[in-house]
Amino acid sequence: MNNRFCFSLLFIVTVFNIGACQSQTPKLQLKKQLHKFLVDKKEIAQTDTTGIYIVNTLDFSKYAGETGVYKFGIQGPHYVPYLVFVENNEFQIVKDYKVTDVLKVISEFLSRNKYQDESKNVVLVENIVGVLSQRQSILKEQTIKEIIK
Repeated sequence: MNNRFCFSLLFIVTVFNIGACQSQTPKLQLKKQLHKFLVDKKEIAQTDTTGIYIVNTLDFSKYAGETGVYKFGIQGPHYVPYLVFVENNEFQIVKDYKVTDVLKVISEFLSRNKYQDESKNVVLVENIVGVLSQRQSILKEQTIKEIIK
């Protein structure tokens, strides 16, 4: 009887742990992918637990698992921001920041996920252009510092 109780308790705990992991999967999966991306870019070390921010480019709210375009990076004024498109729990990290390539990705994304309110589409594009401008400014500053050294 005691063995049955222990087995039942172990089974219940296992089921709840699996359920809890599955409910967090998209958000945790994105954070892991973004961390790996930043490690590959040599922005952070593999073991670094530095805070990575993920905010919606439409309203700058924190990532909560919804479809959208997100700005992410390491917290701090001198770190380059990046973009990730999230759609149906699938993630597309922008790796090439040539304006024409980013515009193509935005166009494809909006063709599938257009907001009913056109002003939201305009704000989204404006904020993405702001991210591109911020990236350009930070990269230019980093280049100048390297030349001065």
